[in-house]
Amino acid sequence: MSSPAFRSTISRYFNGACFSTKDGLVSVIMPSYPFRKNARKVIDEYEKELMLESKGIPVRIEVLPYTGSNPGVLEMKKALSLLQKDIAFACVHGSLATGEEVIYSDFDGLIVIKDDVFSNEKRLINAAEKINQTRKIMLRMDPLQHHGWFVLKESDFGHYPETFLPSDVLKESKSLLSDTKESLILYADSNIDYYYPLKELCRSLRKKTHPNSQPRTLYQLKSFLSEFMMLPALYVQARDRRGVFKKYSFALAAVDFKKEDWSIIEEVSLMRERWPLRMSDFHRGLFSKTSYFWTQYRKRFGPGIPREIKSQLDEKFYERIATLANLSEVYVFTLDR
Repeated sequence: MSSPAFRSTISRYFNGACFSTKDGLVSVIMPSYPFRKNARKVIDEYEKELMLESKGIPVRIEVLPYTGSNPGVLEMKKALSLLQKDIAFACVHGSLATGEEVIYSDFDGLIVIKDDVFSNEKRLINAAEKINQTRKIMLRMDPLQHHGWFVLKESDFGHYPETFLPSDVLKESKSLLSDTKESLILYADSNIDYYYPLKELCRSLRKKTHPNSQPRTLYQLKSFLSEFMMLPALYVQARDRRGVFKKYSFALAAVDFKKEDWSIIEEVSLMRERWPLRMSDFHRGLFSKTSYFWTQYRKRFGPGIPREIKSQLDEKFYERIATLANLSEVYVFTLDR
C-alpha cells in the first residue's frame, strides 16, 4: 500500500519532479535534470513501502472507454497510447468524463504506474519525463489548470486509498487507454481516516480567507474556488464514512445546513458557470508551458481577476466561506444521524 507521503512523492515526480527551488531553476535550462536527480529518491522510498497482501471483499468497477469528442481528451488518449508499457491504467474523471464540461472545467485524470517501473532508474526517468510532457495538453485545454495527474502505483489497487480518489469517482470515470470496457478490482484499505481530508481542507480555506492570503490573480482564484467546492464531497465523506462522487455530494450535504450558510456554495457555483476566460493566443501559448519558471509566473503574475468577479469578492464573501468550513467540521461530529 502507498503511504500518503509516497503518494505525494510520486505525484510531484511525475508532474515535474521539482522537489526544491534549485530543481526548478536548473530545470529551466536542463529540463531532464530534476528527473535524473530525484529518481533514486523515488526508488528508495518505493522500496520502503509495505507490500501487503490484499484483504477484504474485492470491489469490481467497470470503466467504460472515453467516447466523447473533446479535442484535448482525444489528444491525451493518443499521447498515452505510446506509454502503455509503463501505465497500468489511466482515466479522465469529473465533468470531462461525464460530458458536462463548461468553460471552467479543467482536466482531472488518474494515472496508475506499473510497479516494475520503480525497479529500473532509467525506465522510471523516461516514463516520468514523457508523462510530464502530457501536462502540456492539460494546459492547452485550460491555461489556469492548477494541478497535474493524480498518481498511484499499480499495487495500490490491493489497498485502495478511498480518501485519495473515491472508488465512486472511478465508477463515473472514462478509460484513456482502452477502447473497450475495463474491469478494475479494488480492495479498499480498511484503515481509513475519513475525517483528516476534511480537517486539512477547512484549515487551508481558513488560511486563504485571511486578508493577507486572499487570491490576487485569476489562477489563484480558480485554485481557491476549486478547493472550496470540494468541501461538500469531503464533508459527506467524513459524515458517512465512505467516498462520494462530487456531483452528488452537494445535495447530500446541503440538507445539514441552514439556507443562509449554504448559499455561498450556490454563489460560487454560479460564478464558475459564468467564468470569463478571455486570453490571447500569445498568453495561452506562454501558460501552456510546464517549466518551473512559467508555473511560478502563472501562479503569481498571471491574468488579474476581472472587475465583474472582483466586485463580488468582498470581506463578507470570504467570511462566509470560512464560516461554512467551520460549520462543516462541527456538524460532522455533532448532528444527529
